[in-house]
Amino acid sequence: MARETAETPGVASESPEFADLPNGMAVARRAVLHPSGIAQQCGVTYPMLGSHLKKSGAEPGRLYSIYFFFTPLLTRMENGIFYTPSSPDKTVPTDPANGIIVVNHPEVKAAAMWHIGPYQKLGDTYKALCAWIRAQGKYPGSLMFEEYYTNPMEEKDPAKYKTRVYMSFSDSFLGSMGECSIM
Repeated sequence: MARETAETPGVASESPEFADLPNGMAVARRAVLHPSGIAQQCGVTYPMLGSHLKKSGAEPGRLYSIYFFFTPLLTRMENGIFYTPSSPDKTVPTDPANGIIVVNHPEVKAAAMWHIGPYQKLGDTYKALCAWIRAQGKYPGSLMFEEYYTNPMEEKDPAKYKTRVYMSFSDSFLGSMGECSIM
């Protein structure tokens, strides 16, 4: 298992790699908000989505967050839970009144690395991932994706949180976000 290093607290010591973003069916909610509201958004959204999946009879999978853009003043994000339908012909309904949508995430190439530690240190992991993408001769993209392997409701020690962090990239400056001004 990857561990954080003394030089880069919160950043996994495992080397970054190119990988596919997690894909498949998910229920989700999207929001545009100030970054200070992310924890509250997650705290409201994940229980709501879990309850929705339970009522639909679907088997919940991993929780995730996607950041479509992230600035110090504003972020556009999606919180979701991947799921497996109870049967191939059964679908999970949307719930427009609560902003719940059903999405099918396609396979997308990305750069990835592990983050071990508190969520407040995720910015350090993204910066390391950005630097690695540039070192590969690529350009960091604007899509950032976090897949949560630890449930904070069950594990109370943030130092033990395990998150797989992904970032899109491009072969050209066009289609990239340019400079990494993350978190």
